Amino acid sequence: MRIYHLRLLLGLVISASFACSRPSLAQDSWQLLRQKVKDSVIYLEVTKQNRDGTNREVFSSTGFIISDRGALTVAHAVPSATSDTIVHYNASVKSRHAHKFPFEVIMRDNQLDLALLAFPDVQIWSPIEFGESAPVPEDAELYVLGFPRDSDLASAFGRLSSRFGPGGYWQTTLPLDYGNSGGPVFDIGGKVIGIAAGGRDEAKAMTFVIPADYARPLRSLVRAALAPTKPNWTLFTFMKSVDHQQAADVDEVFCLPAGKKVVSFKPEILSKNGQDTRLVSAATVPGRPNCVDFKAYVAGNGVERYGSIVVDHKGRGWLSGYVAVYGN
Repeated sequence: MRIYHLRLLLGLVISASFACSRPSLAQDSWQLLRQKVKDSVIYLEVTKQNRDGTNREVFSSTGFIISDRGALTVAHAVPSATSDTIVHYNASVKSRHAHKFPFEVIMRDNQLDLALLAFPDVQIWSPIEFGESAPVPEDAELYVLGFPRDSDLASAFGRLSSRFGPGGYWQTTLPLDYGNSGGPVFDIGGKVIGIAAGGRDEAKAMTFVIPADYARPLRSLVRAALAPTKPNWTLFTFMKSVDHQQAADVDEVFCLPAGKKVVSFKPEILSKNGQDTRLVSAATVPGRPNCVDFKAYVAGNGVERYGSIVVDHKGRGWLSGYVAVYGN
């Protein structure tokens, strides 16, 4: 079974119909939520083409503001350029027909399928408030905003049908479509508790949402990634995440420009999860006076099983932060 991604290739025609359950929360409450957050939901448009100008494709999807300049979406909605292709990223706020502005992808985690975006400092951005996804019970009502197919900003309702989808994703009845990818999913309290991810071509009533807690390592890096640089200081951000049953060693070398020398450095952990996740060491590199070697270990907390069936995910493993390096 293949999970499809909910970005839209413009001009693609795929027929599907969905039934939408009636929400029990008062209708005016949902309307108030939409009015409150619509200026923070963004339409993303990505143009990809070969470097010789051929094979031009345009994709659309959804994202949402999480800080004064940062936004979040799914990684598959913002493909990277390659040696053979070039990519242009543009966005507009609350409507696909509003003025477009460029944005950049500053960090991504392809395993989580999440990406952190940076917007130009041209206006005051309004971040959407996050909630915690861990306490959300099965059968909870969900509300999603996004830009499905060629629609302008649209809403939909559904339920959390199972917490045990692939990789710990939620299985839902939200009627997601191509273009909803990356959209904010709200609980009845009006907080973001998930990110729209995808579904299955052969099972249209089964869709998937990334729990909001999985976005913590990326969210923790927004301020560090966008912070103005202080004289002689450089911030090197890092992030590593693994599945509930995985573990990984992290070994990264951060280097100042050639000719510089590391005078001091300080690693800072901004977000971590997993009982055994830890910083191992940070040290200058022998023979490379401009470099710092950073080592860490990241491990998930595993799962609980009933026979071969997973009945609980104990927690992914992740580590994110930065190494501040002072050099001259």
